[in-house]
Amino acid sequence: MSKYQHKCNLHVQDDYGLPKLAPNAHWTKKLGRVLRKLVLINPNHPKCKSLFRSKSVILRERKIHTSGPNFFVIHPLSTLNAILNATFVILWLYLMVMEPLMIFMAMTKYIENVHRIVLTPVQLVLILLFFNRGYIDKKTNQIVLEFKKIIRRYLFTYFIFDYLSTYFAIDIPARWILQSDKEKEGAERLAYSLRIFAYSIRIHTLIEFMDHSLRNIKLNKTLRSLSCYTIKTYLILHLFTNVIVAVPYLWYVYTNEYSPRSWLMTTGIFFKQKLYQRYFETFRMVCCLFFGIPHTVMEVLNEQICAVIISFTGRLYTLYLLADILRLLGIAGVSESMYQRNMSLMQSYLANQGVPDNLKNRIFGYCKFKFQGQYFEENEIRNTLSHKLRAELFLFTAREMIQKTQVFKNLPGPAIGSIMEVMKCETFSPTDIIITIGSEISEVYFISSGTVAVTNSAGYELCHLEDGDEFGTSCLFFKRQIYAVVAVETAVVFVINRNQFMEFLYPYPEVMNGFYRSAKEKLAKLKKLEDTVTARSINLLSQLERGNILEKRDKRLTADE
Repeated sequence: MSKYQHKCNLHVQDDYGLPKLAPNAHWTKKLGRVLRKLVLINPNHPKCKSLFRSKSVILRERKIHTSGPNFFVIHPLSTLNAILNATFVILWLYLMVMEPLMIFMAMTKYIENVHRIVLTPVQLVLILLFFNRGYIDKKTNQIVLEFKKIIRRYLFTYFIFDYLSTYFAIDIPARWILQSDKEKEGAERLAYSLRIFAYSIRIHTLIEFMDHSLRNIKLNKTLRSLSCYTIKTYLILHLFTNVIVAVPYLWYVYTNEYSPRSWLMTTGIFFKQKLYQRYFETFRMVCCLFFGIPHTVMEVLNEQICAVIISFTGRLYTLYLLADILRLLGIAGVSESMYQRNMSLMQSYLANQGVPDNLKNRIFGYCKFKFQGQYFEENEIRNTLSHKLRAELFLFTAREMIQKTQVFKNLPGPAIGSIMEVMKCETFSPTDIIITIGSEISEVYFISSGTVAVTNSAGYELCHLEDGDEFGTSCLFFKRQIYAVVAVETAVVFVINRNQFMEFLYPYPEVMNGFYRSAKEKLAKLKKLEDTVTARSINLLSQLERGNILEKRDKRLTADE
């Protein structure tokens, strides 16, 4: 049986759907092709597993993007989008931390010039690219690539704040337009305040990016959430540290003197020589105000208002934080905790039984695909539903397979529902042998998601079958299976007994005859592929001598060719 395990020897075509280039193509065309590939969906993107059930669906999404009217749009699951996200978050985090610190350094002109000359162009390029970047609709979990929708969404969400976070929004135009030094200085202070505010709007983006990054390194949900809350809390306190210093500092800018009752004068913080001493003393005071610990008495009205805002925000944030952590530890984490517990028990059990590593990996891979990191009793959930709701739920889970399978397209809804009720859903891990040659299997299999390989008795791989294809139909004409079928990737298939299936099709003779005819045609194509593969293996030496294999590889075979 081991010879039927899948070891793919079919040549993989260029699945990007891009036109092929000549071997001597100009370097500009080659560069353009590389850039085109960067904007297309990357099958190895971590989110692909949650949005797409199989690699074949991912490749189909890529081809649709390539040949569609929005081929120039950056796919949200592309390599280029990942680079843009990482660049934006790193740049934003640097500015978020560094710009507020500038007030502790008395607005160092050197750092301002570096930000203005070096970082502002990078920010503007990122903003322009964001107008051409697709997104995932969180409500429907659908990928949106329509150019007009992307522009509209960005304009009405983050564009204005991203633009205000650049020096090009107010600071640089003010230098060109305004003549008076005092007016320029006032415009610079206004621009500085708006930049700090704009940075605060993007805290959610950083936390979301951090959460995805921690998820990619397999950190559990509880630790991810606690880490994100820690960073989020620090950034909020960091912003308020800037605000509480900016209030008396702006008063100084317009009056040329500090109030003798200002907390800056009474505490003597700004008389300290070292930057980190001034910052950490102020940060400690903000923490006390934020979490309700008495520290410093504010005497100036504008500083008192600022302290009240910080204290009020801190109370609300603390309540929200405690409630969310209790929810996370108490209710939201139950499903994941049960999943982790069961996976730990399974690991101990398999180790006790001396199960080999390859089988362990297959079992754990199956569980991760089946449960997606959450534990639930599927049968128990289904049993709580009424018969009608169970049927509708089953039809919904199999909707993609029904839409892609030809025989179901020609059947009325009630007949499909009756068929689906008796079908079994099976999940096969990569290299699982689904059908062996000579077995007396009387079931017909319909692929919901995934890819399987068909091989003959000599061990030659003939083709791959993907979503919506059926196999095992040789049981309609022979007592034993004449081809072996092996899972290439994790495959979800629906299985039904041959006789039961024919009983459901009997009232619809045209559909039944069409299914028989299609099964015969596919068997004939498999026979043709088998003859072709056998002939190719025989003529391998002659092809090598003629240089055909070295110059041009044969394309991947499919059952439709």
